[in-house]
Amino acid sequence: MPRRNVVSPVARALRPHVPHTPEAAAAILTAAVKQHTLHVVGGRRKARGAVRLSERDKTVRLLTPRNATLRWSRLFEEAAQAVLLVTTVPMSMPYLGLAGLVIVNQLRSLITKDLDERHGAVIYIVWRRGGQHTSQRVELVLREVNLELRHLGKAKMSMRELREKMCVLTELGCLTPTPHGWLLKDKVWLTT
Repeated sequence: MPRRNVVSPVARALRPHVPHTPEAAAAILTAAVKQHTLHVVGGRRKARGAVRLSERDKTVRLLTPRNATLRWSRLFEEAAQAVLLVTTVPMSMPYLGLAGLVIVNQLRSLITKDLDERHGAVIYIVWRRGGQHTSQRVELVLREVNLELRHLGKAKMSMRELREKMCVLTELGCLTPTPHGWLLKDKVWLTT
């Protein structure tokens, strides 16, 4: 069974912004990663999976293949409340997006690229604009991403950088390019 240290990378991503990073990382993982049951065959569940977190060695264990999903809507809504309970400090949504991307990157191991809050801001803006259902044009996403980055005190993003970030997110399996823009895959499989 794959065992990967996913609590520590999420905690590292949150460290400059959240006071109790290990607890916040565990809260994000438990709120965002959902156990998934595969299709029913002959009246019985084919495979029931679980994600098991270990506090002692800070690892997560996937018990069956194709058994866990991350939903962006679940991450931004439930994990924000969980982090607020743990840290008692309101946190910015792009950092939750970054934590979700770290989860996806660690569990899927598709690419080894550095992810930062700019990736999280792109995911958050596409989600906030309804990117699960409506294809998002790059120009409109760029304007709102720059507003969010200004709110965080970060430098503006150029059109070229935004396209590069969206290509990285496409390789991770979070975005899908369409002829008119980009769609957010709300359900991301966390399998290896």
